[in-house]
Amino acid sequence: MKPLRLIAEDLYSYESLDLDMTKYHFGTTMILGKNLDMNSANGAGKSAILKLIYLSLYGSDLKGVAYDKIVREGSTGGSLVAYSFEDLGHVFRVVRWKKYKKATSLITLSNGKVPHGDGFEFTIDGQEPFK
Repeated sequence: MKPLRLIAEDLYSYESLDLDMTKYHFGTTMILGKNLDMNSANGAGKSAILKLIYLSLYGSDLKGVAYDKIVREGSTGGSLVAYSFEDLGHVFRVVRWKKYKKATSLITLSNGKVPHGDGFEFTIDGQEPFK
């Protein structure tokens, strides 16, 4: 599996995250971070990157933390996570959103629309396989 892209809005410590992961699939990668509020690495969002991948694939937090505890404090527009990866010659993408009401987004769904409300989309090579 080759990770391609991770996108998140208003989850964990991220207001907005758009991470190109194509350069990280060759082996072990060290994630470094610095929390500018506390001048330390604690709370910089390093482990949140891995938690967001899990959340996108399974729809829940790795440790069973309630959804309203992982939404970024002060968020009023809902939240979204999207993860895309390549495997077996195909590009897979999982998008999940909850209470989403922003007019614009980092994500456009396979139907060309912006996510709204609560939802889930799974695509293979840009097409929903079960429609």
